[in-house]
Amino acid sequence: MLYFRTTSGVSNHNNGTLNNSIAFSSYPGEVAQMCNGNNADGGNATSGFYRHGDSVQDRLEYWTLSKFKVVAWHYGFKWSNIDLTYDNNLRIIGWDATTTIPRTDINTPESIGGQIMSQNGDQDDIYILGNYMHHSGLSSEEDEDNFGYKVQSIYISGFNGQYSNIHIGHNDFAHNSGNLQVYAHNSSDIIDDIYIYDNWFHDGGTTGMVLNGGDGLTEYSFITTAYVYNNIFSNNLSYAAKLTDGSTGSHGGTFYFYNNTCYNNSDAEIFSPNPAALYVVNNIFQTSALVYFSYSPGDDSGNFGSHNLFYGSVGAIPSWSTNNIIINPLFTSPSTNDFTLQSTSPAINAGTTLASVPNDFLGVSRPQGISYDIGAFEYVSAAEETCTDNIQNQDETGIDCGGVCEACVVPITYGLSNFISAITNWLGIGNETSDVNSDGVVNTRDLGVMMSGWSN
Repeated sequence: MLYFRTTSGVSNHNNGTLNNSIAFSSYPGEVAQMCNGNNADGGNATSGFYRHGDSVQDRLEYWTLSKFKVVAWHYGFKWSNIDLTYDNNLRIIGWDATTTIPRTDINTPESIGGQIMSQNGDQDDIYILGNYMHHSGLSSEEDEDNFGYKVQSIYISGFNGQYSNIHIGHNDFAHNSGNLQVYAHNSSDIIDDIYIYDNWFHDGGTTGMVLNGGDGLTEYSFITTAYVYNNIFSNNLSYAAKLTDGSTGSHGGTFYFYNNTCYNNSDAEIFSPNPAALYVVNNIFQTSALVYFSYSPGDDSGNFGSHNLFYGSVGAIPSWSTNNIIINPLFTSPSTNDFTLQSTSPAINAGTTLASVPNDFLGVSRPQGISYDIGAFEYVSAAEETCTDNIQNQDETGIDCGGVCEACVVPITYGLSNFISAITNWLGIGNETSDVNSDGVVNTRDLGVMMSGWSN
């Protein structure tokens, strides 16, 4: 294991700086494994990485932990800090992480485990990217009985926790008995700006993601603002996502739920009883559950939405969502987890522009057509898929029209007047209309385009 500890004013580690991080990483082509899932040694040795702050101020800054396989009994990576501990600019990237701690019940303290756990302290600019977090609390990777209680994939909690700018992106959360959970414990806990994007939450034993839960004696909001976009939530045994819940620390916060795909989750797709504001735009909700959204014991007075696609539930479409589509989204192959869109999908060009979501789940720029597509994926046409050299062939006939992909669109046919215009332009007496492929110059490529679309 790797153990970061500070005690009696002495730290056992150095720190990196901007553009000069300290990195621990598996050697290229190799896999370094931390732990073997065995609890025989007990204590902290059951964690792959352990961060322990003591009663003095300490900082862990500009560290990158990359490409490790962690099979931990209790935690893959645990922060267990106190008020005077400050961790900033940390990266956890490319892990293959699982935990073998048994899934039991709330009365067993060790049931609160997980691949990554953070509590206490002041942590800013944390990036958890590109990890495979799977089979938490299960006996093996072949164990498909994933129903359990609290063996979380990521658990970010309070106890005087102060966080800002947390990024959780490009991760695969698969077959976990718990979920990604952000949960506070008293009213001094706070997260300013958490970003959750381009993740796949699937085949879990409970809700895919829980944001802004919390306990304590008074009502408060752990999260101030959360941005959730381009995620896929599929085949989880409860909700796709809880955005607040009925607990005391779950009152308030602003949530932006944009361009997500929610498919076949067992309960309502979103449970959101107490947000200050929830904006739901450009999402696909396909479910056989009785309702799309659930609010009890709160209400939906803070919810706003538009351009969502609903399909499958007998429940009512929420009145606060406008410009909806109620029809089969026509995924390519949902039974094999392919949630891209068929060419005839009604979700294509049916969304609205969201400047905060310029790309889709795969990094494809939005929009590919006249408007944003609904859901996590932009539809890419066959012609665009074959355009690997940034030069698109006219109608895929082999005639190089010379335009970049976005500009090379020839929707009309051409005749003698276009030909004369091009010739006169080459002679220096023409006009710009002869640039028929819109690449900024008039040359033989324009002639090729005209000949491929000749009408007389």
